[in-house]
Amino acid sequence: MEVKGLREVQEKLKELQKKTSNKLTKKALRAGAKIVQAEAKADAPSISGTIKKSIKVRAGKRRKGSLSIVVGIGKKWFAGPMFYAAFVLLGHKIGKRSGSHRKKDPNDKRKAVPPHNFLKDAYERTKNRALDTMISTLSESVENAVNGGE
Repeated sequence: MEVKGLREVQEKLKELQKKTSNKLTKKALRAGAKIVQAEAKADAPSISGTIKKSIKVRAGKRRKGSLSIVVGIGKKWFAGPMFYAAFVLLGHKIGKRSGSHRKKDPNDKRKAVPPHNFLKDAYERTKNRALDTMISTLSESVENAVNGGE
């Protein structure tokens, strides 16, 4: 999601030091991501509750000139104790692999389990509410920083 516009807030952000403006922007992104996280936790499958507990908000990849926040499971896909969550989100097949499993086999008769991407669904349902929260949080934070306090 990319936010454009908000000229007044952008003008005031430019008045602040880069470190301060990045800090305020991250705070706003995190506030919006918390809304998506709460929705994802409510929608996550909960046989044992482990997937729900592992849905985290964390910093995304850094690139010059952009900031990102990620709502995800564990540290990375198919790793650690939450490796099976990726199978739920992305789908998988049940049964023994036969022959060369590296190639797409047209004779593969294993049962396909469709993905249940509750993270994406949660984002789609809450993106407008999250965006509004990010904008209001950023506006308030910038106003406070420009007017003397942080």
